[in-house]
Amino acid sequence: MAYPKMGEITDKFVGQPYDLNSVLSPAKVWEKLDAQSEEVRVFTNSLIDLLNSTGEDNWLYTAIVNAILGQITDGSLTDVKLSDEAGQIKDRLTTHSINVSNPHLVTTTQIGAIPSTHETWEKIAEQTLSSAVAQVDFENIPSGYKNFKLMLEGRADVDTTAGIKLIFNDDTGGNYRAASISLTYVNLNFALPKSSYAFSFYNVQISNFNASQQKVIFTDGIYQDGSAVNDRNSSNYTWVNTVDEISKMSLIATSNLIGIGSRFVLWGCK
Repeated sequence: MAYPKMGEITDKFVGQPYDLNSVLSPAKVWEKLDAQSEEVRVFTNSLIDLLNSTGEDNWLYTAIVNAILGQITDGSLTDVKLSDEAGQIKDRLTTHSINVSNPHLVTTTQIGAIPSTHETWEKIAEQTLSSAVAQVDFENIPSGYKNFKLMLEGRADVDTTAGIKLIFNDDTGGNYRAASISLTYVNLNFALPKSSYAFSFYNVQISNFNASQQKVIFTDGIYQDGSAVNDRNSSNYTWVNTVDEISKMSLIATSNLIGIGSRFVLWGCK
């Protein structure tokens, strides 16, 4: 009796290793099918139709369906198949996995392993003034931070515009640079704008990569003066200390006081 559909399937499997004494388990059926093209899968459907016509108690029919549905017989997966070796089950599942809740999310296997210690920003300290003061300090800053962000919202205590001087580790010498100009502090200009409703917002970014390197400071601020005009002020500075990490930051009013409601938040990244 001729079996044209069976002939088509066997023709497609030409060249595949065959062991006359091997047991055709569901796992082996799946292994065979998994290595084939989409065309072979179409022919497999034809084979299932053919076997199904003889009744679902047909062993080969059951083996193929179980393999396609992922119903793997107990004990049919060897330790090698479950190992981390390239091309094995665990490796293939990891490589082709996606985030089910967000299928557009790229997995770590597509971009490389992510270090166990992530570089994230953490809040070190925060201060909001309930009374006017001449100086705000962040002391005893833990070591190990590679970068700092200092965010402040400044308010003047009187109707006069003033700035804020930023210094590190109580250094008031001429160790700060703006281009080639030596200074005794980092100047946050107009950080205390005049009038009762005026305010400023500054974002100060500070490098602290290595105690033996100079620290680079970038300031970016926007302020509202008494006539409700917004303006922006950005500058670059260097603290030339090549001995110490930053362990203290001080913000000092250039005149008068830092007003009530002024807020300072220090962040660090290791």
